[in-house]
Amino acid sequence: MQNNNKKDQADKASEKCKNFVTAFMQGGGQDAALKWMVDNQSPVCIFLVTGVKFEGIMVAFDQYTVSIQDIKGHQQLIYKDKISTISLRRPRPRPRAQEAAGEGQAGA
Repeated sequence: MQNNNKKDQADKASEKCKNFVTAFMQGGGQDAALKWMVDNQSPVCIFLVTGVKFEGIMVAFDQYTVSIQDIKGHQQLIYKDKISTISLRRPRPRPRAQEAAGEGQAGA
């Protein structure tokens, strides 16, 4: 059963990336990809040219900037010309101890 859950999560992540690529390729490039990230509230990592890393959910963008919100609710406004890379974050896997505890409770 654990393998099916992992496969389902991998399939969903793969499908999400395909939708992102489709938005980028067919929808007109950068603006379409950024719009897709905002619409889907996808978690992202943004790396600046200085090497600084920001993690959060992209909430808005315009011609010159992007805005992300971190897990604490703080917003960061980042100038596009300072961005090196934007990547989609995958959900972190649960530690095995939590998985085992969750399965034990579900069966009880």
